[in-house]
Amino acid sequence: LITLLPMTAGSDLFVYENDATSEAGGTIDGTLKVTNTGNSVDIFTLSSIGLDCDIESSVLLQPGASSSELPWNCEIPSNALAGTNAFSFRSVSNARSNAIQNEVVVYTVDATWNSSSVAAISMDDEALRIPYLGGSSTTVTITNLANIAISGKLTMVGVGDGVLDIRWNNSLGEVTDAFALEPGASEIFVVRLNALTMESTDVELRVRALIQIDGSSVDAESSSIEIDVLGEPKPPQGIELLGVEIGKQTTLQLIAAGYVLFALALLVLRFRTPRIPATESDDEEDEEEEETKQYALGPNECRMDTNRRISCPSCDARLAVPGGNEPPFRFTCPTCDSSIRVVEYGSAPKF
Repeated sequence: LITLLPMTAGSDLFVYENDATSEAGGTIDGTLKVTNTGNSVDIFTLSSIGLDCDIESSVLLQPGASSSELPWNCEIPSNALAGTNAFSFRSVSNARSNAIQNEVVVYTVDATWNSSSVAAISMDDEALRIPYLGGSSTTVTITNLANIAISGKLTMVGVGDGVLDIRWNNSLGEVTDAFALEPGASEIFVVRLNALTMESTDVELRVRALIQIDGSSVDAESSSIEIDVLGEPKPPQGIELLGVEIGKQTTLQLIAAGYVLFALALLVLRFRTPRIPATESDDEEDEEEEETKQYALGPNECRMDTNRRISCPSCDARLAVPGGNEPPFRFTCPTCDSSIRVVEYGSAPKF
């Protein structure tokens, strides 16, 4: 009697590690065994997932049989992060492609860093100019070059740092000089430099990062930035004429010469201006103006109009002057009996 059984396919993987700890860029190794759990002869294809490993590509096994220990060697990427990581080995049945077995392998990457290259620091500007009692800004970028997280603070050091008020803002706009970066991460800071001096000063600064890494303290620095702090503006020492700058002494000499030439020109114009001789009509006009001048009247004096009438200075009575009398003369007001002196029109009073 022959009994036909359905074919089954499957496998078990057993992984043995010789050394599961390495630095980034190093290797780990060990051995593995494959057991055929199916009920027929099968070929199992072997591979790794997550790491590039050197291993036997396939094994042929009888039902229930196990392979010998197969060596494997895996390369850790040079940019692997420090700490615990994992990858897996896979066995796939050729008889049944859906018969897959995975075995996870845990390994550790050691923290590796060079104290001279833990972080990179760069600035957007190589030089800055700060106006008188003003300020200027630039951006600073710090990048973690280690395979482990770092933290720390930023500061500026160099020649003349005492003449500046230095303020930091992170990428979120927070007023802080602190940072915490995972491996490969970067952060951008804005640093504001405000002048504290009224004197013109040249400053040379570098950004320094005070870093904590894997329980140790290290420093990283940027290249230098040249800062020109402008002092109080000075009064001009000269003038610029037609694109040519003239010094203070020469400017004063030119101004003095200009004044002298201007005075001479006025004198020349004055003496060269012709005088217009006076004419008879001008003399007559002057005489008429002299005649029309009115002089102030004295006490009890009045003037006679063209109708030979006067106004009494005492009672304001309007009186007719007797015929035959020509100014100056005196007569008695018939209204108030006051003595009135009549003077000529335009003549000066006589006392």
